[in-house]
Amino acid sequence: MAINYNDLAKYVNYVPTMKQEKFHFWNTSHVKEQLFGGGLGGGKTASLIIDMFLYCLVYPKAKCLVLRKIQKDNSVVFEAKTLNFLNSEYYTYMKSSSKIIMNNGSSITFGGIKDESQFESYQGTEWQYIGFDELTHFRSEDYEWLKTRNRGEAGYPYLIRATTNPIGRYVDWVYDKFIKDKSIDTIYSTDVKVKASVNGNLKEVNIKIRQQFIQSLLIDNPHLEAEYLASLSLMSEDQKRTLIEGEWLMEGNGSIFKRGDFRLKEADFNNFERVFSFVDTAYKVEKQHDYTVISHFGMTYDGELCILNYDRVKEEFVELKSLIVSAYNSMEKVYGARYSEMYIEDKASGISLLQELKTEGLNIKALSRGNTSKLSRAKQVSHLVKSRFFINKDMDKDKIRILLAEMCAFRGDGKSHDDIVDTIMDALAFLTTNTHFNYKNIQNFSTFLKRRGLDG
Repeated sequence: MAINYNDLAKYVNYVPTMKQEKFHFWNTSHVKEQLFGGGLGGGKTASLIIDMFLYCLVYPKAKCLVLRKIQKDNSVVFEAKTLNFLNSEYYTYMKSSSKIIMNNGSSITFGGIKDESQFESYQGTEWQYIGFDELTHFRSEDYEWLKTRNRGEAGYPYLIRATTNPIGRYVDWVYDKFIKDKSIDTIYSTDVKVKASVNGNLKEVNIKIRQQFIQSLLIDNPHLEAEYLASLSLMSEDQKRTLIEGEWLMEGNGSIFKRGDFRLKEADFNNFERVFSFVDTAYKVEKQHDYTVISHFGMTYDGELCILNYDRVKEEFVELKSLIVSAYNSMEKVYGARYSEMYIEDKASGISLLQELKTEGLNIKALSRGNTSKLSRAKQVSHLVKSRFFINKDMDKDKIRILLAEMCAFRGDGKSHDDIVDTIMDALAFLTTNTHFNYKNIQNFSTFLKRRGLDG
C-alpha cells in the first residue's frame, strides 16, 4: 500500500511537528538505529507508535514490537493512550494479547516488561521494526540482544527506534551510544565486521550501521495545552535543565564538578581585560585517542573568567599546526591588543608543535603543569568554577552540551575524555595571577578576591 504523506489525516489523528517529521521512517529508513526525544513534551511516544503504524500500512505482514518498562500492569493504559491516534478502519485491537492486527496482515505487539527475564519471550520471533519507549529504562545488553531479532522480510527496512528522556537508571550507555561526542540530528556511520554467506561461503564482511539522535523538546511542540505547560513551572531548576532544556547531566560518583557549578551568561566583549588561549594537544586520530582542544578565554575587569569558544578535533600533525595558527590569527584579528597569548603544554605532542610554531612569529608560550595530577589540579580550582567562571551562552549549543558533559563526568581517573577539562583548569590557574601561570598562587588569589568582596 502506498501512502500519500500529505494526507496523513486519513490514517492518523496527528499533525507532525518539524522534529517528528524528521523522525518518521519515510525520511530515515536508511538509518538503522534512531533515538528520539531528550525531554518532556516533544511528542516522543506518539511519534513512535504512529511511525510503527504507518510502517505496517506500507509493508504487509510486517511484525513490529514496542517495549516499555512497567512498574505495575499499566500496559493497557499505555496502549489505550496511543490507540487514540490511529484510524481504527485499518486495524483490529486484540486487548487480550496486547496486539494490533492490521488489515494487511501486519501487526504491532505491545510488550510490557517488568523484569529482564521477560525478554526471552521475544527470542523466537523476527521483528522488522523494534521500538523502545524510554530507552534509559533498559539495559544495554537487552537492547543489543533484541537487535539480533531485527530481521525477516526481504526488501523491508529493518529499524530500531527508541524514545527517551535524559534521565533514567541506565542513562549512561544511552548517552555514550547516541549522544557523547556527536552532534544532534547528525547521522553517524559505524563499520561493523560480520560473517555472512557470499556465493555459498561464509566470509567476514564490513557493513555500515547508521545511527542518529533527533532532539525534540517542549519548544518544538506547538500542540501542548496551557495547563500542562503551567505544571512544568513547578519543577526544580535541575529538573527543568534536563526535562525541559534537554541537558544530559552525566554526574556520577566521584565527579569533581556538578552541573549546578556552571553558569551560562552573555559575554560582554567590551568587559574583557585580556583574551588568551590554551591548547591541549594530541595528534593520533584513532577513535580511542584523545582530542586536541583549542579553548579561548576572556578575563573580565572584575576578575571573572569566560570560556568564549573552543575547537575539539582529531588531526594529524600538519593539519593541527595549521589549525592552531589559524585560531591564533582569528583571535588576534577580533580582539587586537587584548589577545595576549596562547599556551601549549611543553610535553609529549606539544613539544613538537612548540618547536614548529616558533617560526610563525606568534606569541605562543610553553605551559608547564609540573608533576601535579589532574585530580589535584581539578580540586585546586573547583571553587573558582563555582564563583568566578562562566560559559558564553551564545556558544554553539552542541559545544555547550559536550563541555558540560565532559566536566560533569570528570573524575580524574583517565576513563573518559578530559581534554576540555584540561584547558579550563589551565585557564583558571592562569586567572590566579593575571601575569604568569602558577598553580601554587591559587589560594593567594582566593584571599585577594575575598578582600575585594568578589569571591562569593
